Amino acid sequence: MLIRNATKEDINAVHALECAYFSADPWTKQMFIDYLKEPTSLKLFVAEIDGKVVAYSCLRLIGVEAEIDNLAVCTNFRKQGIGEKLLLKMLEKAKKTGAKDIFLEVEVDNLPAQNLYEKHGFKIVAKRKCYYGDKDAYTYGKPLADH
Repeated sequence: MLIRNATKEDINAVHALECAYFSADPWTKQMFIDYLKEPTSLKLFVAEIDGKVVAYSCLRLIGVEAEIDNLAVCTNFRKQGIGEKLLLKMLEKAKKTGAKDIFLEVEVDNLPAQNLYEKHGFKIVAKRKCYYGDKDAYTYGKPLADH
């Protein structure tokens, strides 16, 4: 498995994963293209196995804060540590760029994601009503000095 920066050639595969796993309000292809246009503040990573994109993640860097915007793994490749490797890549990148804290939102019923983030020191800092359409979300945060 290879974790790498995404390229324009990955956008169709990333967008297909986005539509499959965030069907309530998926990002457009243009939103992912915009990530590639702002490489200093926006990072789009993909996980590739045998030449196929099987997961992706989006990291936004805003001064001394970082935000994980998206992380999705193809169903057939879950429970193999791919999401964790993408998370570790984003934590490393955020630290290297000087971010002091990192945040993300996750659906209140997405226990696998919550377990992953909690395993790496994230704590619930807020609850957002109807963040994902009609579904609530937790905002998780973590100081990067601890990682």
